[in-house]
This record gives sequence, C-alpha cells and structure tokens, in this order.
Amino acid sequence: MSCNFSPPPRKSSSLSVSILKRTLVLFLFVFPFSCNRSPDILPQESSSTSLTIDEAKDWYEENQKGARIAGHDKKVIWEDAVEKQADEQQSLVVVPILSPETQLKFSMKTDKNGKKKKAENTYISADVKTSLVFLKKGEKIDVLEMRLIRDEDYYLKKKEKKIDSKDFDGLLYLFNSEEKLISGAQFKNGKVVGTIGAPNKRGRTSYMLLEVCTDWYTVVTTVNGEVLGYDLEPYDTTCENVVIDTGSPDPSNSSFFVTALEGTSGGGGSNNGSLNQLLQLPYISNLWNSLNNYEKDYFTDNYWLLPGAALAKMEAVFSVNLLYCRDDDNGNWNAFKHAFWAAMLCEHVGPFQALIITDLHEFNNGNVPFNDSNYMDFDNDTLGINTYKAIKNAMYFLNYPARLAYITGAIISKIDAGLGTRLISENNGPLTSVPTTDEDRCK
Repeated sequence: MSCNFSPPPRKSSSLSVSILKRTLVLFLFVFPFSCNRSPDILPQESSSTSLTIDEAKDWYEENQKGARIAGHDKKVIWEDAVEKQADEQQSLVVVPILSPETQLKFSMKTDKNGKKKKAENTYISADVKTSLVFLKKGEKIDVLEMRLIRDEDYYLKKKEKKIDSKDFDGLLYLFNSEEKLISGAQFKNGKVVGTIGAPNKRGRTSYMLLEVCTDWYTVVTTVNGEVLGYDLEPYDTTCENVVIDTGSPDPSNSSFFVTALEGTSGGGGSNNGSLNQLLQLPYISNLWNSLNNYEKDYFTDNYWLLPGAALAKMEAVFSVNLLYCRDDDNGNWNAFKHAFWAAMLCEHVGPFQALIITDLHEFNNGNVPFNDSNYMDFDNDTLGINTYKAIKNAMYFLNYPARLAYITGAIISKIDAGLGTRLISENNGPLTSVPTTDEDRCK
C-alpha cells in the first residue's frame, strides 16, 4: 500500500501543513432515501450456515436473468470477493462492482436543522467505492448495493498511514434493486456512530434531517474502450429527505455494517480483478502506463479513482495543447497544465484525492530530495487545488462544458497574474524559478 508516505518537504509554504488544514471541511455526503422504509434491514431469524463466494455467484447468475437486482448493470468482480461472518445469524459475501462510465455527484440541500442551504453553499463529490453485499439469513439470500464515501476532513489527518476499516471515517449506504436507500451508517475510527433511517415518535434530539440531491452523470462515452466524448447533462437527478440518527445504534445492525465495511476496505481481496477490468479500457491503460510505482501502488488500492484521474489527465493534455500549442516542461504552459490538471482532479475525485495524487506524481523513482522542477510542480498543483476550491460554489448550476470553460478561465487568469511558477535559464545558465506571465500562447 503506497499511502505510507510523509508529505514531501516544501520549498515554499504553498503546500504546507496550513494547506492540509484548509483542505475542505467535510460535509455529510448522503444518498437518496425513502422515508417510508424501515432502517432495520436485519430481522431476527434462525441461525444460518456460512455463505460462500461460489454460492453467492450461483445465486446472482441465476436471479439476474429474470429480475432487476442490485448491480445488474455493472461489472461484478468475483476475483476480489470476500467471505465474512457478522454473527450467528448473518453471513456475508462482499464483491466489488465497477461502472467506469458512470460518475455520481452528491449535493446536500439543507443543514442539520432542515433549513434550506443556498446553492453556493452546497458541495459536490464523486469519490465513491461500490460493492455488492450478499446476505444470507437462514436459507434466504438477498443482495444489496453498498456505497462507501470517505470523510475528507478526517482523512487529511491520517494521510501518512495506510487506511483500513479500523480507521474508516465516513458513510456507508445500502441500496436495493430499485436504487432506493434502505439503510446505512456513519463511521468514525471504524465504529458506527450513527444510522440512517426514518424518524420515530421518540425524542428527535439525536436526529439530523437533511434534503439531499444526487446527479447521475455518464462522464465518459466509449465504444470498445475508445473515448468518444462526454455527456453534457446528468441523465438522472433525485432529491429526497434523509435522517441520520446519532443516538445509540442497534447492536445487530452495527455488527452487519462493521462486517460489510471490513469486507470492502482492508478486509481481504486483492483488488487485482477490479484493476485488471479497468485496465481493459485504453484511456485508463494509457494513464496507467504513465504512472510511477508510487502512483500505481496507490491506484491499486483505490482503483475506483482511475476513471476520474484518467479523465483529468486527458483534459489537461487537450487544454495545454489547445491554448499553448506545446506540452513540455518548465514554461508558462507547464504551469498551466499542472494547475489545470490538479483542478480537474478536484472536479472528478475531490480535493483530498487531488492532493495525494499530485504529491505522489512527484515521487519519480524515489527522487528525494526534490529538485527545482518538483517544487515548481508542487506550487502549480497547489495553485490548481486552491483555485478550484475558491470557484466551486460559483459553478454549482453549470453543466460539464460550462464548468470546463469556467475552470480553464480561472486557471489562465492565475497564470497570467504571475501566481504560477515556471523555470527559465538566462544566458544558458542554471534554471531559475520565476513567476508565470501571460506569454507563450498559441499564435
């Protein structure tokens, strides 16, 4: 696991500890929820025998032919399946699923008191890991789709060590075949501290009532893995009410949630099957072939980030050639490319992931201590991340091409204003770090 690294030393304060502290205070990412459904998904039944991977696979292949079940339109990666026993009554198989052409984006519409938030105060992200959870109770087998979202604010504090289920801070959601949320849990340090469900007649002091919207985008359109273009609008949007109960969770439900979490994060499985499936797509394999070993290790453990990271790279390469007609090192063009790449990583996988991915990119073959070129890239990457964070609220109502143009304009204005860093050589002397300018554009 490559996340065992210390943040690189900085020549300037642009990517210092203060940057980490200012990197996005976490919001609660929440999915569509029907308040008519009970949060108790684990009725008490007779004890069951352990569910095996082969049994879950046979059940899935038989039932998906005649009914719409969870994960029906996604690739199920059986090579990475994990068997888990929650307790005497609950036996699980957790299997990663992939939908590399689809990206979910979430925005919270109300605060914890149910008060409507202004559009510019909402937040959008797409760092989501999805799995199928097969549950056996007695002789009955059922399947749910699980989505896991990490709490960026907490993870900034844990950036220097490997993160597994015992460290997990964030939210876990369970959906049925109709894409309806039937239950979920909020985690801190791998423990359930809140459950998602409908309010009851008891006191409401422990409840947070939220209205949440989900946009469903097809980000990349492909034919046989070849990228053709990008959809301009979400193909579906849902807005529903969600209640998170931060009171004492039910022990049986907690056992299920913790076991499901272990099955999808740090609980077994190599991730090799999931990674290999993604690498069948040329636009992702092209990114993979350009990565250093540190990046490859990180993406192996966080494979679901690859489609968004690949898209950000393509956008950066396209834009630098469009605006500067070149794509090499050191000049204004390179400063723009790195800043724009970092901003688009924020757009597709979130600022926290953008910070890690851009840092790891500078660990080329372990070249520490870093050279002037590395420090230049660190500065420009930080410029892109901070620029995105400053403009993200203003882009709330924009569709994909408009957001792309808005981000491009914002980055260009920063480069023109001398806020980026480039390297120049005067009179064939050594390279010197200087501010960017508004020169070198395509004629």
